Amino acid sequence: MLLHSGSEPVAEDVAQLLWYPLWDSGIGLDHSVRTIKQAQDVAKTDAKALTGLLDARSIAGNDELCAELRAAIHSEWRASAKKLVPELRNLVTDRRNNLGEVYQLIEPDMKEAYGGLREAGIVRALKATQLVDVPHGAWENDLAFLLDVRCALHTLGTKDKLRLQDQQAVAELMGISTAQELLREVYLAGRSLAYVSDVSWNRAMQVFSPKSQESLVGRFRSRGQRGSDRTPLAQGVVAAGDEVALARDASLKDDPGLIFRVAAAAAENGYSISPALLESYSNSQVSVPVPWTREIRESFVALLGSERSMLQTWEAFENYNIFSRWIPQWEFVRSLPQFNPLHEFTVDRHLVECCMRGQDLVRSVDRPDLLLVACLLHDIGKGRGGDHSLIGAELTREIAPNLGFDADDTSTLATLVEHHLLMADIATKRDLDDPVVIEQLCRAVGSLRNLELLHALTIADSRATGASLRSKWRENLMGDALRRGRAYFGNVPRVIDPVDSSWMTSGLSPEEIHLSINPESDGFAIHFTAPDQKGLLASFAGVLALNRLQVRAARVENIGPRAVQTWYVRPLFGEPPSQAKLMTDVQRVLNGTFDVSEQLARSQGSDKRGGPRIAPEIEIHEVSDTQTVLEVRAHDRKGLLFDITAVIAERGLMITGSKISTLGVDAVDVFFLRDSSGNSPSEEEQRDLVHELRRRLTA
Repeated sequence: MLLHSGSEPVAEDVAQLLWYPLWDSGIGLDHSVRTIKQAQDVAKTDAKALTGLLDARSIAGNDELCAELRAAIHSEWRASAKKLVPELRNLVTDRRNNLGEVYQLIEPDMKEAYGGLREAGIVRALKATQLVDVPHGAWENDLAFLLDVRCALHTLGTKDKLRLQDQQAVAELMGISTAQELLREVYLAGRSLAYVSDVSWNRAMQVFSPKSQESLVGRFRSRGQRGSDRTPLAQGVVAAGDEVALARDASLKDDPGLIFRVAAAAAENGYSISPALLESYSNSQVSVPVPWTREIRESFVALLGSERSMLQTWEAFENYNIFSRWIPQWEFVRSLPQFNPLHEFTVDRHLVECCMRGQDLVRSVDRPDLLLVACLLHDIGKGRGGDHSLIGAELTREIAPNLGFDADDTSTLATLVEHHLLMADIATKRDLDDPVVIEQLCRAVGSLRNLELLHALTIADSRATGASLRSKWRENLMGDALRRGRAYFGNVPRVIDPVDSSWMTSGLSPEEIHLSINPESDGFAIHFTAPDQKGLLASFAGVLALNRLQVRAARVENIGPRAVQTWYVRPLFGEPPSQAKLMTDVQRVLNGTFDVSEQLARSQGSDKRGGPRIAPEIEIHEVSDTQTVLEVRAHDRKGLLFDITAVIAERGLMITGSKISTLGVDAVDVFFLRDSSGNSPSEEEQRDLVHELRRRLTA
C-alpha cells in the first residue's frame, strides 16, 4: 500500500514507478493507493483487509504517516470488534472448510489453508482487541519457518501452494534432506499455529458471542470473587470459565493420573484445556508409571471414546508432544505424511479419525476399550519399511502391557492390528460362499469376540481413510462375512461367570443389612448385602450416583433370600463418603423417607451437556426356561445404572444376577432376569422392557 496525505495524482505517479518494476521482475504483488481515511473506510467493511492493516509497518518514506495509520486502524478495530470479530470468525471457518488444513494436505497453501500464515495475522488481530489473551510460546518460530518455506517457493517462481513437484527443491533450499521431512516439518508448524488459533478463538467467542456480551459486565464485576466460576469435573480437575484447569490443591507431580483425568474431562465435557496447564506438564519431569494403573488406562480410553471433542483435546496435547511421552512409539507416526491417494490424513490423524469413527461402533462389541485402542494402534507400524501390519502387531505387543492390559487383551490387540486389513480383503476379493474362506478368516482371529472386534475396526478404518472407501457396498460385504463367521463360531450367548460371595452373608441375621467400604489400588470396593426385594439394586445404584461415586465394575447375585453386591467405585472428585453416610442414605431410601429418583432428576437437570450422540444398544434373549439375559451397552453417565434398574423394577421383574462394567466412557451391563413367579419373562414383557429402556435412555 502506498499511503499518502491527500495528493492523489502525485501518489498515482509514484505508484507506477514502484509497482511496474516489481511486476516486470515476476514478483506477484497486491497493491493499493490510499489515504488514512480511505484505509479506515475499507477497514470498517472488510474484516480481511482490516487484519492486514493491523500489521502495517513502514518500509520507506514517512514513518509518522504510517504510525498515524496504525493508531487509527487499531482504534477503529477496538471500537468495531464486537461487530467484526463474529464476521471474521465466519471467514476463518469458510476458509478452513474450503481450503483445508496446512497440516493435513499433501499440497498445502502456505498462506490461506488453516494453520498457515493467515492465522498469525488473525491471532494478532484478536490480541489487538485487548480483550483476548493469546497463548504465548514458540509459535512465532513456527511462523518464521512457514515464512521461509513461502519465500523458497517464491524464489522458485511459484506461488503459495507447496506442490508435490516443488517439494524436493524447496527442501534443498531449506537445507532439509527429503521432501517427506520438509512436509512433516510444515505439518508440525501448521499444527502449532492452528492450535494457537483454536485457543484464541475459543477465548474470543467467550467475549464476543451474543450470549457472552449480555453477561460481560457481570463477568467483569465478579473477577474479584475467586473460585465463583470453578466447577469440579473430576478428581483434581475443574472448569474455569470454558477451560479445564487444576483444582487449587491438585499437583501434577504428586498425581501421575491427574493429566489423564484432565484429558478425559476436557474431551467428555467439550472444554478446551488451559495452555498454561499443558505447558507446565510438558516442562515437568512427571513420569507415568509402567504399566499404567487401571485408572490411567480408563481415563485414556475415556478420551478415545469421548463423543464431543476428542480431536480438539488430542490436538492440544499434540501441540506439546505429550502423547509421544506416554507412548514412545507414537513419535514415529506423528504428523507422518501419507503419499497415498486413498488417504485424506496424516498417519496420526488417520488413527485419531479411526477412533472417532469407532465411537459409532462401540455398541456392537462387548469390549469397547479394546476396539478404541485397536483403532488407535492399527497403523502404528507405518513408515518403518516392510509390512506395517506385522510391524504394528509387534509394536502392539510392546505397547499394550505398558498400558496395563493383561496377556489375553494384549494378544487380542496384536491380532486385531496384524489382521486389520484381512476382513476387507476377504470380503471384497474372495468368494464368501466358499466355506474355506470363512474358516481361514475365523482361524486367523481365533474367536467370535475377536471377529466382532475386527469387523468394527475394519468399518472404522474404512470410514476414516477417505471417500473412496466409505462405501455401503463394502460395508455390506463385510457384514456378510461377519454373519457367516458368527455361524462358524455357533453364536454362543454370553453368560456371567459364577463367583463365591457366600462369605459376605455368613453370621448375619435374616433382616440385617451389611455395608463396608475398603480402599483398592484404583479406588474403593463396596460390599453390600441385604434381604432381596424389588428395586434394591436400583436404590443402591442411585445412592452411589448421588454420592458422586463412579461405578467401574460390579457383581450382583442372590444367595438364598439375600442379595449380595460388590461394587468397585471411584469418586468423581473429593474424598468418598463415609461408610456411615452411605449406610444412612441406603436405609433412608429403603424405608421410603428419601426419594432417590427425584434427587437424581434434579442433579441431572443441572448438567449442561447434551445427550449421547450414539444410541444405546439393548439385547435380550432367553438362556433357559427360568432365566433371561438383558445386555445394555450405553454411554456412561451419572444415574445410568439407576435408570436401567429402575425400569426393570417398574416392570415387576427381578434381577437375580448382574455384571456391571465401565470401559472408558461406555458401560456394558448384563442382567439375569426373572418374573415374579421365578420364570423367564414372557415375550411381551421382554418387548415392553426393551421399548421402555430405549425410551428412557435416549430421552
